[in-house]
Amino acid sequence: MELKHILVPVDFSDCSVNAVRVAANLVNLYKGKLYLIHSTQLPEAQVSVIGTFTPSVVPNLNAELEGAFDKLVEQVPDLEGLYYEVIESRGSLVDSLFTEVQTKQIDLIVMGTRSEHDKIEKLLGTHTAEVIEASNTAVLMIPSNQRVFNPERIGFAMDGKSITKVSSLGYISSITRMFSAKLEIFFIGKEGEFIDFEKNKGRGLMDRYFHDLDVSFTNMEDPNVNQGILHFTKKNNIDLLVMIPRHHDLLHQLIKGSSTKYVAQHLKIPLLALPE
Repeated sequence: MELKHILVPVDFSDCSVNAVRVAANLVNLYKGKLYLIHSTQLPEAQVSVIGTFTPSVVPNLNAELEGAFDKLVEQVPDLEGLYYEVIESRGSLVDSLFTEVQTKQIDLIVMGTRSEHDKIEKLLGTHTAEVIEASNTAVLMIPSNQRVFNPERIGFAMDGKSITKVSSLGYISSITRMFSAKLEIFFIGKEGEFIDFEKNKGRGLMDRYFHDLDVSFTNMEDPNVNQGILHFTKKNNIDLLVMIPRHHDLLHQLIKGSSTKYVAQHLKIPLLALPE
């Protein structure tokens, strides 16, 4: 699995600039293409390559957008010399993202998060939560305090269920290899709950994708799964947390469950949500 086509929503906030910075680095590493999508509420939609904005409805938009993207290039030097395309969309950002995912064959969406806020709607962003729950594409969330993305230890939180989409393992394998990281696969269970990793149904697939990686398997007990995830990531100095969302299950609890505020206030590392 190679991340050849990466899509980033841009509103020129600090968190979206961080997301562009991370995405540009990944595109450079994978020799791919970067798409930056800026959503407005114009009566007409525009799809343009950077430097060719021609919306006629708002006379000052051309200069404003060009100025904003000129500043973005200054903030993210890696964009210099990088092949990227700017997409100007109208209406719902989430709908626009899904459209571009299909038409541009997007491999990864990178979204910035406002980690300085204490409410999940502001931390993850309403759009980010929607995208994670509905997307069939991998979503990488980058906290606003994360200026460099170079994971050395990647934590993959398993939920004990079968892995139905093997491409998700391809994402994990690819990123782990690209950064020469250590992969720590773990399960958080309540008292008496654990995964027999040797006999787990997905072990054969994991061995296939992870056979040449530095991998460890860990069971940990915690009465609260979310707190257990946080404890594991902190204790093991995890730089990137990976989860496979199950609709109305583990990641749903992370976003909307009763302990959401606690998790949101403490999870300050990037989160990669992979399609089920």
